[in-house]
Amino acid sequence: MLLVDFPMQRIDELRARRILDFALSTIARQPGVEAVAASSGLPFGLSTPGGSMTPIEGVTKTQVELVAATPEIHKVLGVALVRGRSLDHRDDAVGRRVAVVSERTAVSLFGTTDVIGRQAMLKRSHWVGEPDPPEREVTIVGVAADTDAGWLGRRDHGVVYIPLDQQYEGRLVLSARAASDPAGAATALRKALTSVEPDIAVSQVGIATAVVGPQNPFLEVMTKLAGVLGTFALLLALAGLYGALSHVVGRRTREIGVRLALGADAREIVRMVVIEGLGPVAFGIAVGVIVGAIARAAMQPMLVHLLPKLDPLSVIVAPIAMLVAASFACYFPARRASRLDPNVALRQL
Repeated sequence: MLLVDFPMQRIDELRARRILDFALSTIARQPGVEAVAASSGLPFGLSTPGGSMTPIEGVTKTQVELVAATPEIHKVLGVALVRGRSLDHRDDAVGRRVAVVSERTAVSLFGTTDVIGRQAMLKRSHWVGEPDPPEREVTIVGVAADTDAGWLGRRDHGVVYIPLDQQYEGRLVLSARAASDPAGAATALRKALTSVEPDIAVSQVGIATAVVGPQNPFLEVMTKLAGVLGTFALLLALAGLYGALSHVVGRRTREIGVRLALGADAREIVRMVVIEGLGPVAFGIAVGVIVGAIARAAMQPMLVHLLPKLDPLSVIVAPIAMLVAASFACYFPARRASRLDPNVALRQL
């Protein structure tokens, strides 16, 4: 993929379209290239202009990432179509204005993904120094699966795909999906452009993971830091739990010895110590989940665009992982307690 800014290089729309047509057709014929497209950005945080969409028959407005693209965009991105069709060559400048919306956009506007044929008003946000674009009526012809939008890992924004023939954008991303050698496809894209316009300047040439990944360095650093601190906190908590239980077992040596002398089974001793150790852990997890849910509900109105959807899997997996780890921390002091010699313990009475 690569980024090219036609207005910055004083290339007008007509000339830019000729360059694009030649470059896209050239790269599409390259061996190993499955699909190629030009778009006003990528949904997951690469130069995509924003916008808003409002149903014709309603007043509900939703903010969206707006992607003006050529027909192959969904193949290039690997985004599946849930309903209807993708953009195609029928959607030219003289055809009816159409749009493909993401599932989130459809549900936000109409409460359902069954929206094929529905009309909505679409308005593109404008860059600094640009005139305010007009609001335009579009017909929804397809519903695409949700994808990250705005920031990698976030799906709280809807996405709307419109034909580039109906909404020209001068700052474009050219991207290709290759069966093999994606770096070679990126180089071929650049050569295709320079073969028709030798002096054209392009930037951010490379494979998507190398180009898009660094777009959110702060998020990546914070995610890794949170993972490291979380692991350290878990290990510290387990070490504390192990130490506390070892201390409790040491203070209860005589009691455990009496239980063993009276016929208590070693497995009963292990079960008793483990249950007593896991009690505070289970209580702490329950309190943490409840307090976390209350805090999230309180913050949701203020951070509605930043807080992701509640992930039930995480809410279930994290406490289970804590309980499993705590069980191991409890087991070793419990096993040591079950191996006490009753005679040695009774001599301490």
